[in-house]
Amino acid sequence: MKKHYYRNDAQKQNIITRILQIPQCTIFIMAILLIGVFSSANTTISHAAKTEINFEIDNDGTTAGYEGDSKSVSIDNETVTLNDFPAIYMDDTWRIPVKNLLVDNLNCTIEYSKDNKSFTITNEYKNNVITYTIGSKTAVHNSKKITMSAPVMQGTNEKTGEQEYYIPAKDTIKNLGFSYSANDETIKIKTLVRFNLYADDTTYDKNTYSNILTNITVSAVSGTKDQTVVTTLNKTTSENTSIIYDDKNHTIETIYNKTKCPFDKLSQDIEDCSVTKLEIWESDDLNSHVKIWYNPCYEYTGKLSGHGFSMSTKKATFSIKAFIPDNIDFDKITSTDQYWNNRFIINIPGNHKKYYNEYKPVINNPDVKKISVSYSAKQTKLTVYTKKLLGYKLISDNGFFTVKVGNPKSIYSHIILLDAGHGGKDSGACANGLKEKNLNLEIIYKRLEKYFNSPSSSVKAYWTRNDDTFVNLYERPKLTKKYEADLFISLHMNSASNKAANGTEVYYSNKNNKAGFAGLTSKKFAGIMLDELASTLKSKNRGVRQAGFVVNKYNTVPSILIELGFVTGSSDHKKLKKSQYREKAAKAIYNGVNNVFDNYSTGR
Repeated sequence: MKKHYYRNDAQKQNIITRILQIPQCTIFIMAILLIGVFSSANTTISHAAKTEINFEIDNDGTTAGYEGDSKSVSIDNETVTLNDFPAIYMDDTWRIPVKNLLVDNLNCTIEYSKDNKSFTITNEYKNNVITYTIGSKTAVHNSKKITMSAPVMQGTNEKTGEQEYYIPAKDTIKNLGFSYSANDETIKIKTLVRFNLYADDTTYDKNTYSNILTNITVSAVSGTKDQTVVTTLNKTTSENTSIIYDDKNHTIETIYNKTKCPFDKLSQDIEDCSVTKLEIWESDDLNSHVKIWYNPCYEYTGKLSGHGFSMSTKKATFSIKAFIPDNIDFDKITSTDQYWNNRFIINIPGNHKKYYNEYKPVINNPDVKKISVSYSAKQTKLTVYTKKLLGYKLISDNGFFTVKVGNPKSIYSHIILLDAGHGGKDSGACANGLKEKNLNLEIIYKRLEKYFNSPSSSVKAYWTRNDDTFVNLYERPKLTKKYEADLFISLHMNSASNKAANGTEVYYSNKNNKAGFAGLTSKKFAGIMLDELASTLKSKNRGVRQAGFVVNKYNTVPSILIELGFVTGSSDHKKLKKSQYREKAAKAIYNGVNNVFDNYSTGR
């Protein structure tokens, strides 16, 4: 007879380690002493807390022995102690006792075959059944063969002489519908079922009905995924089963034609699950109805599956979801980013305030505080209030749209921060009826905004100011980090005592000229922008220049300052007074920015 022992005995290992450290001349004496230690009756190795189990592992008489401390298992965070037949860790596999754990603690039932070569375990909800063959790794789960990590073994408690079947823990626990996790020391089991109905009697009048409901189960499979299964005795098909999806009210109703409902009419709220409510009833036309309410922050997949209907729900990835009123095209929906107030507005043509008060937009992101609905200027406005600056993107879907929100760089591939120089109490250069602060704001914000905020723009723009406000000079470069910008442009107008001074020049700082994304430096950035401006505006090219301007020097990304023209210049001031010229200047800046990103990719 072959016999192998698996011992959880740190004391024995320590003794062996010490032997290896003893001089060779004493090993013989120590060996004689150790024979006495290991053969001594329960003096060193065994004590009251240890359990010894012998396993029969095949039909030729080979056995395996296990001796170790009694292990504990937690079920729904409560510890269960299994003394006589503990859970054991052997050959890198956890094995659990059938009766001690599954029957006595997890409310399963067990049925043995007449020839005692197999047994069947059914969970308390009657929706998972596993048949095991003794000595085999192959089992049958709900009529489907599975291969387990270890064979079924019969164990005998050496102290009591009692016997118990041991089966692989992970394969069994998961297939019975429980959550399972383990390490070398512990097993954790959690109940997943949140709701269950099963029919004790599945007989029905075949002259009246063609089928019968047998089981309805809702399970929380994981923290982000749940499952609902409706089971019928006979197979279901699309010909004898109807499914009604009502996304706006977040319900799915399945109707089983000529199918008996063995349960009383029921309306049941469900806790701790994405399925929030169930209604079950049989209608006068002898059809069974099962209506499921689900959390709108989850998305579902549902299908007819042999004997009934199964639905999986998992946490959705969208941040906001809103339905689109009939006769409104998604392409007509626009948005306005009021990032300086931590909000953005989604504009839907027409008055749909009542619609959105009935079918409220779904919030699925903790950084979104609330969404208000209003109507003005022939548009319904969904104003989204956020806890911090967030980028956003609208995505069209079937009958609704979703919004993805996140930190700017997670939403946008290219980001630029635009700075209208001066502002408020600081007017900048003034001459010939021109104020620098007003020209800067008009060109870089009021005129450029429509280009950067158009649906066709691949560049997201933020601004340091969008009105006649004074912004501290040293605060402006700091905003680059807040807006996660890739580039920075500050727009200014020049002045000189000599009216003959005219033209465009672009500045960078050698204190901020290290290569950024794709090798772009501030100096290269300045050169591209100057070429675009001078060629488009036909202005005198006064060159790329280096200077220690604060907005460039203290920036952390490629940064430039544009001196577009001279408000004092004999020819420039006449151009700057023309609306058409200011528009061309705005478009040239937009084109120049796109040229930069086309040639220097951020890689996002």
